[in-house]
Amino acid sequence: MRSLLSAGAQSRFDETREFLFCKTEACGVVYFGARRSEQYLQADLTVPVLQKSNDPSRLVCYCFGHTVEAIREDAVRTGASTIVDDITEKCREGLDSCEETNPQGSCCLGNVRQVAKAAMQERGTDEVPTRCCTHEEEL
Repeated sequence: MRSLLSAGAQSRFDETREFLFCKTEACGVVYFGARRSEQYLQADLTVPVLQKSNDPSRLVCYCFGHTVEAIREDAVRTGASTIVDDITEKCREGLDSCEETNPQGSCCLGNVRQVAKAAMQERGTDEVPTRCCTHEEEL
């Protein structure tokens, strides 16, 4: 979390506190602590948060720079998301840094699959790979 905060927000960050991520689009808070006064807003972060925006150019994959728009275009153009496969392979190779780069602090593949699935449904099919980057089995 700290790596995503602006300099001003870092100055008030307390590493001994636990913060949770708010994924509600309509809410301006991105991170909040047990005390509601401990909050970080989108303006406190150095990157836009996927869940807090409708901009098609926003990042879904913060490690490898894939946007909503690129994932949608890929899914429609190829009939399946090659980006999902690309991210999965890079994760298997240990090239990801999700905990540091993704504001939600976890792997983006669930979000990438949601974007690809929505694009595929708009196209008329919803076949999107369901393998996780760290597990071989189907989820």
